[in-house]
Amino acid sequence: MWKEVEENQANREHYMSTEQTEAIVKVTTAKLAVRERQKTALELRLSGKTFQAIADELGCSKHTAHRLVEQALDATIKEPAERVREMELHRLDGMFAGFWPQAQQGDAVAAAGCLKVMEHRAKLLGLYAPKRIDAQVSGGMIVLHTDLDVARVVGTNGGNSDSDPVSPRGD
Repeated sequence: MWKEVEENQANREHYMSTEQTEAIVKVTTAKLAVRERQKTALELRLSGKTFQAIADELGCSKHTAHRLVEQALDATIKEPAERVREMELHRLDGMFAGFWPQAQQGDAVAAAGCLKVMEHRAKLLGLYAPKRIDAQVSGGMIVLHTDLDVARVVGTNGGNSDSDPVSPRGD
């Protein structure tokens, strides 16, 4: 008999209480309702509605309508973008594998192919550091300095007075 009592007690510990179950159902239902509002907002936006029209239809503010559309887009775009990136990486790996044996044998064309594939792979993975551009205003002109230590002088008087690149020293 005591063994049955212990087994029943152990079994009860594996089950959630009614309150816990109801809380999970409540949270899940709320999340589903938000997802449904996001989906509806995105569908309305895709049909050409303005954010104000979406807000009016959903009974929310224009800001909330915009946020719902943004969240729906984020959820929709991130996953497919990751899948496309993985697919492209797989293709690049296959191309690299095709060039590699000949490149190891000294084939210049294959070596160039390897380098090109490696460049595309690095770009796809974001391995290149972004270019740094500093802008300074000097005597009514904007001077742009890049990583290459070259400046471009741009007029600020409303005209399009781009000049040729100049060195930061003004040479």
